[in-house]
Amino acid sequence: TFDFNPAFTEIKHFKMTMGESDLSVTGRLGNYIPYLFSGDTLRGNLSLASNSLDLNEILDIMPSDTTENDNTSMAVIQIPKTIDFIFDAAANRLVFDKLTGSDVKGKVLVKNGVVTVSEAGMKALGGSLLVNAVYDTRDTLRPVVDADLLISMVNIKEAFNTFNTVKKLAPIAIGLGGNVSVSMKYKSLLGSNMMPLISTITGGGKAWSESVQIIESKTFDIMKNVLKLNQSYTNIIKNLSATFTINDGRLFIKPFDTKVGNIKMNISGDQGLDQTLNFVVRTEIPRSELG
Repeated sequence: TFDFNPAFTEIKHFKMTMGESDLSVTGRLGNYIPYLFSGDTLRGNLSLASNSLDLNEILDIMPSDTTENDNTSMAVIQIPKTIDFIFDAAANRLVFDKLTGSDVKGKVLVKNGVVTVSEAGMKALGGSLLVNAVYDTRDTLRPVVDADLLISMVNIKEAFNTFNTVKKLAPIAIGLGGNVSVSMKYKSLLGSNMMPLISTITGGGKAWSESVQIIESKTFDIMKNVLKLNQSYTNIIKNLSATFTINDGRLFIKPFDTKVGNIKMNISGDQGLDQTLNFVVRTEIPRSELG
């Protein structure tokens, strides 16, 4: 249901479903007559709401532009340059790749072929995520995502199982338990499936946790054997705080201090997409702890 006059169209009521997803939109569209007849920019100020939004399903349905780059086929969802929209968006449930979030809220600006997401928050992975991001398709051969992320108290195992990026850049996480918080800047190109091209990721930030549990680690088991520690020696890492950068397919971790039981540790190093590790662990061990 809508009302229109020469200046604008007001959307009183708009509802649609696409597969399992539903969408409700209200607001105004301006400059629609020049848009229709001369290709001018269509402007809108809209509110978007959804009970359930499955982006995987929607991306499968949406048409895409296909281009060739270095003999690799890329299908890019290109943002029209003649669209200038501001959305206040809210969704009770959001699904994208393996991530499922709830209570999603944020502001979305679509302008000049770029989507800007501001203060988009959601509950996910046992904690919460806050995202400010830009999705830029002006160069269809090199679509880019540039984001600031604040990930608060998410479950490490859930994050590992959800994000291919974590599996590639931090494979050690598979053996860890507990919750972690991460603040980081992130930039990468996107592939045809709208997922990051891991080798193009750059960024950095900080990860911290009050307590991380080593559930499975051959390195930790070897350390206990070499030092003749009791096999039941604590596997809890306390007050973890590490600063990192990502570049050229490697994750670089600056030296940081932590403790496993009474063993003080200073850890630094790097690891790569090729699954190689290069770490230095300096320790200070009370003699009473040794076997």
